[in-house]
Amino acid sequence: MLIASSFVSNTTFTVAGDRTEAFAVGVRVQADCGTDGTLYGTVTTSRYASDTDLTTVTLSLDAGNLTAKLTGVLHGNDTPSALANHGHGHQADGGELPDFIRRDNSRAFTQGFISGEGTYTGFKFTETGADVASNAGKWIFQVDDGMFSMLTVNDAESAFNAALTINRDGDSPSAVTIAAPYIGLSAEDVEASGNIVPPASEPGSLGTASRPWADVHTDKLLGVDVSGGTIDALVTKATAAEAVTGTDTVKAVTSATVRQAVLSLVRDSLGKFPGITPPSLNLYCGDATSDAAPAGTFTRSTTGTRIGQAGLIETVVAGDVRREWGPDGAVRGWLIEASATNLLKYSEQFDNAVWVKTRASVTANAAVAPDGTMTADKISESTDTNSHFINQSVVVTNPTSYALSVFLKGAERTVCDIITASGNGTYSAISVNLSALTISAPKTVGIPSAAGSSSIADVGDGWCRVSMQFIGSTTGFSGCQIRLTDGSTDAYAGDGTSGIYVWGAQIESGLFSTSYIPATSTNVVRSADAWTLPLATSWFQASAGTMFAAGRTAHGAPATGAVQVLAQYDDDSASNRIRLVRDENRLLRCLVTTAGTEAADLHLGTVADTVTFRVAFLWSSSGFSASLNGGTCVTAPAATLPSNLTTHRIGSDSARSSQWSGHVLHDVYFPVVLSDMQLQAITL
Repeated sequence: MLIASSFVSNTTFTVAGDRTEAFAVGVRVQADCGTDGTLYGTVTTSRYASDTDLTTVTLSLDAGNLTAKLTGVLHGNDTPSALANHGHGHQADGGELPDFIRRDNSRAFTQGFISGEGTYTGFKFTETGADVASNAGKWIFQVDDGMFSMLTVNDAESAFNAALTINRDGDSPSAVTIAAPYIGLSAEDVEASGNIVPPASEPGSLGTASRPWADVHTDKLLGVDVSGGTIDALVTKATAAEAVTGTDTVKAVTSATVRQAVLSLVRDSLGKFPGITPPSLNLYCGDATSDAAPAGTFTRSTTGTRIGQAGLIETVVAGDVRREWGPDGAVRGWLIEASATNLLKYSEQFDNAVWVKTRASVTANAAVAPDGTMTADKISESTDTNSHFINQSVVVTNPTSYALSVFLKGAERTVCDIITASGNGTYSAISVNLSALTISAPKTVGIPSAAGSSSIADVGDGWCRVSMQFIGSTTGFSGCQIRLTDGSTDAYAGDGTSGIYVWGAQIESGLFSTSYIPATSTNVVRSADAWTLPLATSWFQASAGTMFAAGRTAHGAPATGAVQVLAQYDDDSASNRIRLVRDENRLLRCLVTTAGTEAADLHLGTVADTVTFRVAFLWSSSGFSASLNGGTCVTAPAATLPSNLTTHRIGSDSARSSQWSGHVLHDVYFPVVLSDMQLQAITL
């Protein structure tokens, strides 16, 4: 039956107990949202909280969004990307399908479920044709430790009528015998799983509409040809050494794979690396219990904001590093950003006169904002026939890049245009659908789409943050305009009350939006984050070592010719340094500079924006090697190593610039040279 679940957001739900193994990353999930429909998605995060005894699961949905009508979910296996379509003992196990499922039988059957949660374990089929109308004639195939049972069900009696049992002892099943009726599951319980008919072209196949339950805890399944009544050979899971034909290529999990999964879990949960020489520096954000830097010196002369563990925007005092969490409640890491200035004024007070209203009005403090306070305003349309908007102008420089961002929430209206306009008649604009969380070009205002990139991010409680890039105008000013639409045009007769909620507007110089900077009567600056640790011979040696880092990339790439520095060891200059960076092409690189000359440049591959990753890099007199996310090591020949290194920097360079602009979850130094195999293992 469905696993009871509770709606949290349009991508997140909770289930009782510790279900992290069942809802492992990559597992497919079917969510029943009642009249809002049945949705399918893949698990991206799964976290258990012992204090609430709840497992929080976040999905990447194939289409649509979860709704408050969510009542229950079903989960499948993790590979391939479909709900589990065969019996297995663990979410990572697999195997070939029994023939009685695969075969194109002369009689068509619906695919039922696989269940391992309760007294019943097996497969259910419903004969198609005349029996469908009456929902009678269920055939149940059950797998137990020593028996394989075929049963029939009569809905009218709400119980199993009879059982046809086959002894599965050894390789050759014995003769069929009739067993006593099996009373362990009512017909109503069977029907609760739902029946889905496979494609007409492949009756008896799983098809794309298969709807299994959980796990069958057995290593072997008996194949039965239900059309002819014959018994096939036992079907077993493939081993790692065997080839698998067909579309389902899952193999049995090796002990080495299981061991590495455990080691990776220890690393991600405790920040430790069992089985290898312990690191001499190990800074893990998951261990942090306060916002004070756990080692070294951290500076930021102003306050800064972050997403807190409860999913709300919080202010962190000057001098404290910002630990930030994701919408699933899991820590993302320390947020390291460059300096930025919010060029807009009264970023939360849209009723202020600095925001010019055109056929629109603003109601102050009309809703709870993303920071949990009652400070969100509502923009409402007038009854006039034309466009309805508010705007604020700012001074810009041409051709400098800028990023505009604003938090929006739908009310009576769920579509709006976000526009930057200049005095010479050129525009950049995006159209935002707040219910679907999508961005497209405006349909009717006759202006081109945004000159740069744009994005929309769900921040919870119906709010989203919309960001767009634009180029400063030649006239020296631009601005932020928020324009209501009725979904088809922005020029219409308003009803005088309909509108949207708005909060936290920001325009800053740069290629992408950074953390929110609240502003009132003046432009507010957030100073740069800089974190340094002095090197000591007690834990660091420049002649050989291995660095490891895990984190999350920024919302965009750096400017042409610039880099985002993840970690660096240097002599307080740019002449001698060892560093991990991401460049303008989003390429992650390991760079070594000696006496101003590049000694090594290892290209590990591109890492997209806002993506988590792990990287390890070693250097020695024998050469260089690095691995990204367990990939094949990239190597470079030996070269002269930098000397007299004095400082380790987290998230910036020796000039306290080139900030990472993303999250640093784990920063590690090993005082030994690890093997290539170990580099791959610790980054899996």
